[in-house]
Amino acid sequence: MFLAGRGEEARSFLSIDWCSSPFAYTQNWVHNQLYLGEADERAGDTASACAHYAKVIERWGHAKRRSVTLDEARAHAGKLGCPVTIQ
Repeated sequence: MFLAGRGEEARSFLSIDWCSSPFAYTQNWVHNQLYLGEADERAGDTASACAHYAKVIERWGHAKRRSVTLDEARAHAGKLGCPVTIQ
C-alpha cells in the first residue's frame, strides 16, 4: 500500500507488532521504519520522520555492505536537517 502512494492506509499495517519488532524480522522492521518516516515526511511531521530515519541509521549505520535503505534514510534525514548520529 505504501509504495502505491497510500501511506496513511499503510501505517496501520506497518505498525503491526510482528512487523515492528526489530529482533523478529530485522529487515522488515528497518524497511517499515523507512516507510513510516517517508509517510510522516509527506504528512509534514518532521520530528517523527527524523525519529524513524534515525532508527534505520542506528540499526544499519555500521553495515559492512552497502544498504540502499540506509542510503535512502540518510538522504531523507539530510534533506530534513535531522540530526544524524552514525555516519
